Amino acid sequence: MKIRGQFLVALRKVKCAARLNDGINLLHGLRLLDDASRVACVREQEFKNAIGSLELGALLNADLLFATETCEFDVEQGTTGPEIIGNLLNVVRTYLFHLWMLRDNCAYFEQGFLFEPDKRITHSNLLVTTFSKADGSHAYAATFSRKELDQLRLLIRDAYERVSIEVAGVETTDYEKRALKLVAGKGVDSYSRFQRFIAFARETRDVGMKIALYCSALETLLSTSTTELTHRISERVALLIADTEQGRIATYEEMKKLYSIRSAVVHGSDIPRKHLANLAESSTRCDQIVRAVAFRLSVDAAFRTAIFEDEVDADTFFLRKMFGQ
Repeated sequence: MKIRGQFLVALRKVKCAARLNDGINLLHGLRLLDDASRVACVREQEFKNAIGSLELGALLNADLLFATETCEFDVEQGTTGPEIIGNLLNVVRTYLFHLWMLRDNCAYFEQGFLFEPDKRITHSNLLVTTFSKADGSHAYAATFSRKELDQLRLLIRDAYERVSIEVAGVETTDYEKRALKLVAGKGVDSYSRFQRFIAFARETRDVGMKIALYCSALETLLSTSTTELTHRISERVALLIADTEQGRIATYEEMKKLYSIRSAVVHGSDIPRKHLANLAESSTRCDQIVRAVAFRLSVDAAFRTAIFEDEVDADTFFLRKMFGQ
């Protein structure tokens, strides 16, 4: 079954420092633009009538948006327009996750639309999640360079190519899980949980909860045993993201401090007084650490294999790193 249409959705609290002109082709025809007037359906009267002047104004005033050309979506029989939009919004959600890997931000997307020019009808779907920065603030729009956005395109294409996903169609009801997994096998669920804990951390403005959720994300990805958990996670994070002995010691001590905050939050205790004054700064540092681990996962094939194959491989991987192999 084929549905012919054009998809678009506006992004908020993110912009590019340079003009995108023809845009950045993410994959399978999904393009990042900075000018909604380049999208054909916004000039169609039926589309304007369907979404209303407020939604149209929001699209036209968006600093960035995703859109496809009018194309054929090859989908299963019975698939609806809103389901196609939902799948594409999950791709956009994956994009924003990778955008966070480059730099902390509050970017989110609004209602998505699909216009069918042959039938002159418009579909919509909404999967709204808003984020706060690591310090709990809802900051102004983050500005990224064209070079950063091009780098991001390559990261996402590499991740999708590992699982050969055709984003224009509806291949599975669990699309987001397939879109986010980095390798086949055991690691799919652990990576999905890792990503979800990060999303939960970014959604809340409570910086203590952010730290607790970020630590849970690291545990999901890096733990192979429940014994000596603080030491094990702190050590493995230090080995992954720091290159020098001094840097690894500093990261190890930072992680132990973050875990003391996490323990207080999770177990209902008072956060240690010595950490209260700098709680927002601690949350910001925790965000930086988790982003560094997430980025390492996206570019380091040996790390992905060790984490996602089995616990013995993970233990061996970190043991070798500890002894400089």
